[in-house]
Amino acid sequence: MVSSNLSSLAKQVEVERALVAAGIAVDNGVGLDGKEDTQTVSSNSDEHVIVYSTQDGEPHEILKLDARRALTKRLPNGKNAFWIPEMGGEAPPRTKGSVRCYLDPNFDESDNYYGTTRAWIDGIGLRGRTCNMMAPDKNNQMFTSDYDRDEHMAKKHRREWATIQAARERERTARYDRENRESREAMMALAQAAQGNVAARHRQGEGGVNATTQQ
Repeated sequence: MVSSNLSSLAKQVEVERALVAAGIAVDNGVGLDGKEDTQTVSSNSDEHVIVYSTQDGEPHEILKLDARRALTKRLPNGKNAFWIPEMGGEAPPRTKGSVRCYLDPNFDESDNYYGTTRAWIDGIGLRGRTCNMMAPDKNNQMFTSDYDRDEHMAKKHRREWATIQAARERERTARYDRENRESREAMMALAQAAQGNVAARHRQGEGGVNATTQQ
């Protein structure tokens, strides 16, 4: 029990020193005795800082006011859940894929088949919807394939995924109708042009017969 308490205190000291070194907190002279808020966080309510997940190395932008809570969070194995350079050691390696959740604020697949962007997501009624509300302690998702991402959407964001699919279906239907209309109009134009050519040849033929008769 004593060993466990000492380990917890050591980790708290590590976090508090890192907060001060990073300029996130100011040393107020209170001894580092393992109690919460031993250092004063120096931040306006809208100032942010980057912390890194020790599980996958992904950076997370969070409020400075939430930094202590994130850095003192522990994984089931006892390790820190998040890291900043001032804590020392090697940065956790990035192990995630590059495919973002559709609800990620930085989502952009404008170069893919659908040409989907976050602006399009917002435009179909999902403005303000984000993956896990972008909470840094909920392991926001990145994926190694579109399939894995779509599975995530179907399980974690069912209503939003249904909205995206319905919007895509509406766009497909509208595109199909437009292409069919344009095809019909093109065929009608060709048919009318062909009829015009036949009529012109007919008139030319009649003109030739009349001229021969008059001679």
